[in-house]
Amino acid sequence: MSSDFATVLDGKAVKGARRLFMTATPRYFAGRVIKAGKEADFEYASMDDEAKFGPVFHRLPFGGAIDRDLLTDYQVVVVGVDDATYLEWAQKGILVTRDGKEILSAATLAGQIGLAKAMRKHDLHRIISFHSRVSRAREFAASRALQ
Repeated sequence: MSSDFATVLDGKAVKGARRLFMTATPRYFAGRVIKAGKEADFEYASMDDEAKFGPVFHRLPFGGAIDRDLLTDYQVVVVGVDDATYLEWAQKGILVTRDGKEILSAATLAGQIGLAKAMRKHDLHRIISFHSRVSRAREFAASRALQ
């Protein structure tokens, strides 16, 4: 668990009588993961741990949101980049540049190319992209290609 997160949980950095955490994707750990964490002396935070997070205030499953007509129409587009050169560079983690100034990872460039193609093909004007790491999301969003 990150030290920032741990500090918020124990209330030393931000004083408050109550805290409300919200997520669309709660993180739960169970079984062998908890066992391995304890054996390795790692600290973990499973969101079903009421001692750390308190009781669940409200839960709205995806199906319930659909039943209550709370969601807007959306389209899921899975973008794949099949250009062998970019794929090889992305897998090796090579840094590239489009304009000789801005340096970014080949994986980010390949993702941007795939996203641009999908936006044209499906006439998309607003998008949400998902990334495996916050740092990758920041790099992707900060790139001048998206501005």
